[in-house]
Amino acid sequence: MSVSNIFTSVCFLVIALMLFACTSSTPPPPVVLPNTPETVARQWQQYVDENRFEAAKQLSAPNASEWLQWVSETLTEDILKEDTLAPGKILGMTCVENNNQAACAYSFDDNGLVYQDTFALLRVDGQWLVDIPKEALIENDDMIEVMIKEMKEQERLKLEQ
Repeated sequence: MSVSNIFTSVCFLVIALMLFACTSSTPPPPVVLPNTPETVARQWQQYVDENRFEAAKQLSAPNASEWLQWVSETLTEDILKEDTLAPGKILGMTCVENNNQAACAYSFDDNGLVYQDTFALLRVDGQWLVDIPKEALIENDDMIEVMIKEMKEQERLKLEQ
């Protein structure tokens, strides 16, 4: 092998290593989160509807994050894979900010039935996050317990038939 071939090979190897070093050290672009009460609420709800609980946690205050953790642990893979009705569609939303808190009233179409509800949001370090007040968590737990009792009762009635 001649000196010029060795020199060419070494130059090629050095250039290739430099290109690889430049491309591999470039950090990925930062994730830009929505940051108005309405855009945060809508994105959070979309993530929940898609069972993307980890993504929703990025837009969640501590209470909402805990609730999402509970939901993700409660829903089994079988439940997540079942054919379910399409998620509701938010029809309209109006948000009112008060310092570092916001409330977003909205209506949504749940397979032909229109309901009204609200999102509570907190601004933490400049980022709006969905919050679930503790009172709502307690009500939600009570409602879930009632639903579970009803399901068990229906199963018992089916077995008796």
